[in-house]
Amino acid sequence: MINMLSPPEPKNEILDVVTPAAKKIFLILQTEERMYVSEIRERTTYCRRTIQFALSQLVAAELITPAPDLRDMRKTYYMISSA
Repeated sequence: MINMLSPPEPKNEILDVVTPAAKKIFLILQTEERMYVSEIRERTTYCRRTIQFALSQLVAAELITPAPDLRDMRKTYYMISSA
């Protein structure tokens, strides 16, 4: 059960509980402004399912933010959360 009164966890502590793939993707996203799944796949050589699971972990931890591509609504890009 989540205690709403406790302070939020620092990013380093959150990164300790996500998969190694999520850690690597987070580090790659720190070097880029934003990336599509296809670009992440090229950089990591992970399969699409591994990338999607890692991205879902990072989104749930509020470390990254998904955003639709307004030119092609079928695509979503990911970027580091600003908060």
